[in-house]
Amino acid sequence: VLSAGPLIDKEWIDKSQKKFKSNKGLNRWATKKNIDYLNAISNQLYEKNITLAELNEFELKKDNLIENFEKQLVSLDDEIYKLDKMKECFSVYKESHTLIKEYKKSEDKTRFKQENYSKFKQYDMAKKNMSYLKKHYNITDEPSLYAKLSILKQDRNVFYGSLGRNVEKQKEVERQEQIRTQRQKKKIEIER
Repeated sequence: VLSAGPLIDKEWIDKSQKKFKSNKGLNRWATKKNIDYLNAISNQLYEKNITLAELNEFELKKDNLIENFEKQLVSLDDEIYKLDKMKECFSVYKESHTLIKEYKKSEDKTRFKQENYSKFKQYDMAKKNMSYLKKHYNITDEPSLYAKLSILKQDRNVFYGSLGRNVEKQKEVERQEQIRTQRQKKKIEIER
């Protein structure tokens, strides 16, 4: 198994920048550094008995791994965002109970719906979100939704942590998420 760390630990100096073109000394220095870099890679490849084809294959696998990792991270962020937008659906649905009762009692249902259009729209969206949550996540109540969001956010923090983010910052984010989740649970319990 190849390791990219010690094999390629420097950056190629791009001499196409204006500062390298206008300064011959800097240009020579960058050329020397690039030659030293190529020699170091060549020596390491020889010592480890690695061909350029194997190195290219390794780099391709590494790039694919990074791309896959980034896709998973974006997917996780999208899922959190989507579920975060649905957090209020259970309370909106519960609050709409009186609206539906009044609607059923009303004599002019069309007029009642027109007068309460935004409330009905919220109710319909809440029903749609609840149906989605049940179908895709088997979530049927607010505490389950918050629990799922908490798990996803912890997973996301682990992903970001593995990208080399500050560990202390990651712990603080996790602590803040736990506090918010606990507050939401208390709020839900109080509302019951």
